[in-house]
Amino acid sequence: MAEEKKIKGRANIDADDEGMLAVLHFIPDEEGSEWDIQAFTQLVSEKQIVYGFDRSKFEKDLESLFLSSEELNITIAEGDPAEPSEPEEYKWAEAVIPDELKDDILRVLENTPTPEIYKTEIEKIKQEKVVKKKGLLPFGKEKTETVVENVKRENRIRVEIIPDVIAAGLVETGEKIADIKPGQTGKPGKDVYGKPVSPLTDEDEFYLGRGIESRGAALIATEPGILRRGSNWAEVFPFRTHDWSLELSKDKNTCLLKFNPGGPESSPPDPAEIFERAKMLGCEVETLVSEVRLNEIINTAIETGKVLERAVISLDDDGFFEFKISEDKLKADLVMHKGRGNGKPLVLKQVGAAIKASGLKQMDLKKIQELILEFNRGPEVDTVIPLCEGTAAESGEAGELIYELEFLPDSTADEIKKRIPGVSEDYLSAIESAVEYPPEEASALALVQAEQQIASLPVNEGKKGTDVYGAGIEPDAEEQDSYKALENVKIAGGIIISVTKGLLERFDRDGEKVFRIREHADSSFKIKLSDDKMTAVISAEPAVGTGAPTSLEEANRLIDEAGIKNGLNADAVRSAVEKARSGESVSGALIAMGKAPKNAGEAKLKWLIELAGGEAVTIDKSGKANYRKQNKMTSVKAGDIIAEIRVVEGESEDGWDVCGKTIAAKKLTPLNIDVGANIREEKDENGDTFLIADKSGRVLFENNRLEVQESLFIKGDVDFNTGNIKFGGDVNVKGNVKNGFFVISGGNIAIGMNSEMSLLSSEKSIAVAQGIKGGGKAILRAKDSIQLAFAERATLLAVGNITVKNAIFGCKVKCNGKLKLLSEKGYLVGGRIQAREGIEAQNIGSLSGSRTEVSFGQDYLVSDRIETEENEINKIKTRLVKIEPEMRQAEKDGEKKNLTNLRMEKVKLMKIMGKRSMRVFALKERFEQHYPGDIVIRGDVFPGVLFESHGRSLEITKQEKAVKIIFNQETGVLEKHPLDNSGKTE
Repeated sequence: MAEEKKIKGRANIDADDEGMLAVLHFIPDEEGSEWDIQAFTQLVSEKQIVYGFDRSKFEKDLESLFLSSEELNITIAEGDPAEPSEPEEYKWAEAVIPDELKDDILRVLENTPTPEIYKTEIEKIKQEKVVKKKGLLPFGKEKTETVVENVKRENRIRVEIIPDVIAAGLVETGEKIADIKPGQTGKPGKDVYGKPVSPLTDEDEFYLGRGIESRGAALIATEPGILRRGSNWAEVFPFRTHDWSLELSKDKNTCLLKFNPGGPESSPPDPAEIFERAKMLGCEVETLVSEVRLNEIINTAIETGKVLERAVISLDDDGFFEFKISEDKLKADLVMHKGRGNGKPLVLKQVGAAIKASGLKQMDLKKIQELILEFNRGPEVDTVIPLCEGTAAESGEAGELIYELEFLPDSTADEIKKRIPGVSEDYLSAIESAVEYPPEEASALALVQAEQQIASLPVNEGKKGTDVYGAGIEPDAEEQDSYKALENVKIAGGIIISVTKGLLERFDRDGEKVFRIREHADSSFKIKLSDDKMTAVISAEPAVGTGAPTSLEEANRLIDEAGIKNGLNADAVRSAVEKARSGESVSGALIAMGKAPKNAGEAKLKWLIELAGGEAVTIDKSGKANYRKQNKMTSVKAGDIIAEIRVVEGESEDGWDVCGKTIAAKKLTPLNIDVGANIREEKDENGDTFLIADKSGRVLFENNRLEVQESLFIKGDVDFNTGNIKFGGDVNVKGNVKNGFFVISGGNIAIGMNSEMSLLSSEKSIAVAQGIKGGGKAILRAKDSIQLAFAERATLLAVGNITVKNAIFGCKVKCNGKLKLLSEKGYLVGGRIQAREGIEAQNIGSLSGSRTEVSFGQDYLVSDRIETEENEINKIKTRLVKIEPEMRQAEKDGEKKNLTNLRMEKVKLMKIMGKRSMRVFALKERFEQHYPGDIVIRGDVFPGVLFESHGRSLEITKQEKAVKIIFNQETGVLEKHPLDNSGKTE
């Protein structure tokens, strides 16, 4: 048995204050106690070290102690520290104070006292309560008893805050103020004595004042106003701005103000700014109320708090209209004058009613209506519209009535009259004159067509005229025959004319001839053979009125006349006859079909693209009709394989057509397709031919000619008639692009008029002849350049230059070329502009101090890519956070396959995030690269304009004329230089 090792000395075990570390201290001393492994182990037990103690390691460490004669310290146990709790974190949205409201908001902030913020604490208290209890016997007395119950009481306590304001900004109801990152509860630990160690908690608390509540993972504003916050508090106190806008009346002659008053702390709008906006709408300042009156309207609304929906700010002027009739009553004109302001308006319904009640005849009401509406929509105040002209009479001698048709034989007429009792009562009641002139009493009958001349009373010389009221101007000679027109017959200038198709009835009474036309048609069949006589169809119309009824014999007779011998479907013929008898029309019902020959080497055309079906509307899965998404055009891109011409082998077999003619089979049936412009042919080793698009555009296939049209021309507007446009080549639109529609082109886009709240996307350039009224929703993006007359509240994106003839108002603009505003009206007002090569403009900003931000000298398209990459990285980080608990749960549940998949997904995401991070680093270096560029302002630049480049900024604080802004690469500062008369820096 080995001798047990011993050593003399003094030994002690110490632990730190937290109990996380236990250390054995030993000092060799010959006069000390004798120690062996059992003694040291006993000392550990006496010190109650139970956690983190490894006996085998401890004994191994003691070996060095027995061999050494020096003082030693040996770590014998380590505890597990607790993981601290993590409090909630707030990611605050940027607090923004609009420039136009800066003075008002700063004034309110200065005058608002320190916030008072309270929290509610729940206190449990014991409260005595007297209750009544029934006696034991039915008629016993009730007893009262005092009981004690626990009651919760809410205490509202004011909290201490650090009153310093570190951020403030304007917010709206429902706006997200901050994202909340949830806190995490800490993990308990254990000291060397085996006692649990509680995690530390963050004693700091963040307090929410009025106007803010926590919803899920966000702080939301519950009322509009000014958000201010300190280091441990936030609140929203009321602040409402005055909101206003202008619009024109329907007739474009009255300017209307919409005004929503805000709070008393907000400054009223400047009348000069309202007048400036009215001028942009086309109003003359002379036609508007005075500045004093406009201030009265605004101040009254502010004082009363009343919303002005359509307040008139134009001066009053009464509208009127009148008819001017020439003395000879051969010409009638309509004179109109628009009303303005609160003056008597020009009411189009009254104009229309007056025209209808005027008794004037021969008017082209549709054209007159178009002229009236055009005037009402246009800027003109007065107009004269021709209504109608009469015809002067020419004298002449009247003759006898001459018929221009042949009446039916008496036998045929009698046969028709015999059918009268069999017609429906509704048919006879629809003829108003049937009571006075019963159909069976007609003297003569004739079949007539619409607008057919029935009879005339010729004159040797002269002609009957009419005035503007339709009154006849008789010729000198009197008419010798007396005649009268009833339903569907008109008499004009001595000519009797049918108004509609049907049966003409003539009644002879007391020397007067009376004419009437009623609905009448025999049932009819039409047999039509296809050009190749491989199919035959039947169409049938039921009898109308007293017309001859449908018969199967008549249908078969026509089939025999058509020469149909093979493939006849007798059931289909009978079905068509029965439908016609029941009063239903039949159109193109198939009744016979031939047998096509089978050719030994037939060539077939196989389309390899999806052809447009021609639908003017698309129905989605829910059954909702989308008239913007149509299917009228087949588009391809260069290189697309359009079709394949394939030769199919097989055995020949003769066929036949419906007339019994044999159709011999052919060994080879050539397709004879004429390959037109922008298509090339390629053959493979099997002999098949592929038709490939050389250019992007529209596929046309007519009369066996196939071609690709490079350009698309829209004669009118892009609206519900055309639907959205998506085309591979150039697109030219003569009219407008209406609200809600888009034009996407693989080439250039040219718009002849305006583009509204729409999307224009071009692989090349975009040109809009008039301009953009974007309403905050319009987007134009081009891989080359953009040219237009003006832009209002739109987003303009171009790789090249953006050229604007006149003004840009409230737009977001981004280009890697130059933004040029060419004319003396080239104003740049409001919005955010990013132009790599800079800007040329007449004026930038406005007298009202509209916030206008301008950046230049950097590649802003690269900044978009940086933002995209960072968004993708954030998505990966979010997923990685979720994967960790999923892996722990899968490991806990023993789901090995799921755990393996999650680990592989984690590795893959980490690699992707690494690559994207490197890409972001490279893109940011590119973004810092400087590009030559400058800002040239020919006219004025106003306060409220901020210029920026490479993180350096220059804000305009006073109005200046003719200046140039550059970025000095040597100093890293934005510099401002005056321009001389030639446009160069002095």
